[in-house]
Amino acid sequence: MQGVFERLKGITDTVVGYSGGSKNTAEYETVSTGTTGHAESIEITYDPAKISFGQILAVYFLVAHDPTELNRQGLTMARNIVR
Repeated sequence: MQGVFERLKGITDTVVGYSGGSKNTAEYETVSTGTTGHAESIEITYDPAKISFGQILAVYFLVAHDPTELNRQGLTMARNIVR
């Protein structure tokens, strides 16, 4: 997902990680088991003069994430959230 957003004009920074669950189990191998309660997350910093929040959400739902499939986002399998 990070690769999709960092290519957009107006995105100045992206940081990926996990939201929810315990800090002790926030590592890829453990989160991939689906038993930790984590969701994959991305923090996006952007210039609103170049790209709107609505445009970012459109990319999220139309390109990077398919909400019609359980745990499906792009080419990887993960549960993710928008805050």
